[in-house]
Amino acid sequence: MNDIFGRIVSLLVCIYLMFLFPLTYAKEESRIMQRTYLYSETAEFLDSIRNTGVIADRDLKVYLQKVAKTGEYRAVFLHKSESGMLDRNTEEICEVVQADGEYRLDYQDFIKVTVYRGEQMLFVYGGSVRAKNSREGTG
Repeated sequence: MNDIFGRIVSLLVCIYLMFLFPLTYAKEESRIMQRTYLYSETAEFLDSIRNTGVIADRDLKVYLQKVAKTGEYRAVFLHKSESGMLDRNTEEICEVVQADGEYRLDYQDFIKVTVYRGEQMLFVYGGSVRAKNSREGTG
């Protein structure tokens, strides 16, 4: 009886090590790769905004499509003026971009993107605008 029990346990351990463990590991690796991809895309997108002071319609759509491709992630934007007051959030920024084709930020304004997976915050990326532009017409 002990011999059969030992063989069954050995068989179950082998099945786990040969099939289930690699699948679990591959799933976690995939999640890490997605997070890394999303972080690099967010950094590239936000650095472009910080360098130009403009969120262009095309650039915003491309970035949001990249976030949507991952399936379970979402990005939230916040723009604070130089005085430290919250100026716009995601919906307001998107409305201005759709209406005007771009959203202009002032020099030293702060823009940040927070990326969530479900309700869990994954990372925050942001910084001050380095380009000297004016936000004419974005009210």
